[in-house]
Amino acid sequence: MVKLSNRVKLGGLIIVAAIGVGIWQLTKGDSQSSISSGINTAVQDKCQDQIGDATFCKFAGYFSNAGSYKVSATTTSDSGTSTIDLASDTSGNSEMVIKQNNQEQASIVYYNGISYQKDYTDGKWFKFESGATNAPTVTDLKSEFVKGDFDKNEQGKKITYKSAGTEACGNLTCYKYFVSEASSPPSSGHLWFDNRDYLLRKVTVNSGGSSTEMNLTYEGVSISEPSPTKPVPTSGQ
Repeated sequence: MVKLSNRVKLGGLIIVAAIGVGIWQLTKGDSQSSISSGINTAVQDKCQDQIGDATFCKFAGYFSNAGSYKVSATTTSDSGTSTIDLASDTSGNSEMVIKQNNQEQASIVYYNGISYQKDYTDGKWFKFESGATNAPTVTDLKSEFVKGDFDKNEQGKKITYKSAGTEACGNLTCYKYFVSEASSPPSSGHLWFDNRDYLLRKVTVNSGGSSTEMNLTYEGVSISEPSPTKPVPTSGQ
């Protein structure tokens, strides 16, 4: 069974997609097409208190209440190129496919609180027990963005945001922000959110010799339970 590792910290604008040995962590997310349920004023106020940027904090408030969405991310480093295609609905279900150098490495579904991982040897899906410690962990992208502080990362290192004006993003106009984090290794990048719905549309990150570009769309997502399934082998099998 292929195991993958990935670290995502959108709050600090660090998105490091690393294929390796470990546990996969990314995005957890009904098939509703609503892109937002309105602004979360508590998040907006917290952001305003910490960084004092009304435009950015309006975005933070709206994005934390975003509905279903899809993510396409590509990371390039000395080891090659890895891609992630992910869909998340409004009921807490998500699915994703991970590739490295154009070879599919994993397909994972999180459905009704249960994790499933595809076994490419027979096409069946490993079904993990609820709460299993070895199950692929799926983290809510929106929660990652708003948890903790906006002005510093989990290690207490400062995060800075600087407006870089506006530019076209598809058929929308987006605010562009430069974001840097005093982490080790240092990380920096840009994010774009539109001036209509105030939702995240694109992120670029440079960190430790790798570069990542992530694009988001907001649309109806329908996720179903994978089939056929089989139990996860116990240790020693």
